[in-house]
Amino acid sequence: MTERRVVITGIGVVSPFGVGFGAYRDGLLAGRHGIRPISLFDASKSPVRVAAEVTDYHDDLLPSDPRHNVVLSRSMRLGLVAAAEAVSSAGLDDRPDIRAGMACLMAVERYDINLEDFGESFARAISADADAPSGFSFSRQKYLSRSHRAAHPLWLLKFIPNLAVAHVVRTFGMQCEANAYTSESAASLQLVGDAAESIREGLFDAALCGASDSRISPIGIERYISLNLLATGTPDDVSISMPFDRNRRGYVLGEGAVFLVVEALDHAERRGARPLAEIAGWGQASDAFHPYRAHPEGRGLRLAMAKALDKAAVAPADVDCVAAAAASLDDLDSAESVALRHAFSASNPSVTAPAGAIGRTHTAAGAFGAAAALVAIASQSIPPTANTTEPDADSPPGLVTGIEARPARVRTALANAVSFGGQCASVVLKEVES
Repeated sequence: MTERRVVITGIGVVSPFGVGFGAYRDGLLAGRHGIRPISLFDASKSPVRVAAEVTDYHDDLLPSDPRHNVVLSRSMRLGLVAAAEAVSSAGLDDRPDIRAGMACLMAVERYDINLEDFGESFARAISADADAPSGFSFSRQKYLSRSHRAAHPLWLLKFIPNLAVAHVVRTFGMQCEANAYTSESAASLQLVGDAAESIREGLFDAALCGASDSRISPIGIERYISLNLLATGTPDDVSISMPFDRNRRGYVLGEGAVFLVVEALDHAERRGARPLAEIAGWGQASDAFHPYRAHPEGRGLRLAMAKALDKAAVAPADVDCVAAAAASLDDLDSAESVALRHAFSASNPSVTAPAGAIGRTHTAAGAFGAAAALVAIASQSIPPTANTTEPDADSPPGLVTGIEARPARVRTALANAVSFGGQCASVVLKEVES
């Protein structure tokens, strides 16, 4: 029996460039970036003053019942808007019958407790204390006895990860599998491969696959400052996300969401849908090395790329573009450079790193890489790596920099993702052939 081919028929994006795939595509191709001074909270006393925020989101864009807004975190809201665009672009707005049989696979983040949710509760339990180093003390007894009541009674529903998936399937009436992935940046590529494999096996015909992430908060930023991972500077340092650049000094937090409609080609043809690209291969592996540092030789990524290319039956020389995972981190960027030089030792595919434009979006990073690969295939050009002006001596030979996209014949593109913890994933996308 002929193996089912799997394609992407819809895409939705909410990025620091704006709401919609078109805004993301245009921003990448123009070599722009979406990094700006933090506005989501007062960061004037933080060593981290910039981030890649989504600035044009508003609740009127939500496709869900507004009565549920109170239990939606910012990340969940961005995800619902991206999911709605993906469903619409796939031509499924008026097809509840098809949506009912679709699976939903979503990468979800670790949701931080926001000060806006608990600030009043904490404030009521804090009092002056001359003996404390900070001059204040927190009373657990006060908090548990009365001050916790200042929080909304449904606060917990914002912080349960799998509820992000539940909101999506409820909104769009999807009654098949609904799975949450928690393996950080690699998760949003892992689930694309899992969906494609399930479709090939006939478990379902179509799936909504995606991720959303929003960690730009005092607590979110402090977590990564403590690990010395974030780039610090002034509000004017908006060009500090520079993948593969010799002057890189840490990454910039980004936020956003990407969703893809993935389905069997025969299913898409029956309903008259236009495929955007074919999912030809996918691979997963692990560095098995460090909690948050990449293996110096990129051994997990080497194996993930090799598996993806083998699954796709694509030779390294036939890869035209790589959407890299590099995010302006010394260890990650260097490891990926080594892995790419090893995988493509006899060829030099063009390389772009979307994190230069939108920062590191953590759980959504792999999906943003896949979306960048789709941009390259659709536009027949390679987006430049924003902010990278002095490539490291060991950077990939095919790295595209500058402020203009490079015209190229792009038949096959590969997207990479590497998680804190060492999980690695790669996906091969191909121009759809009749």
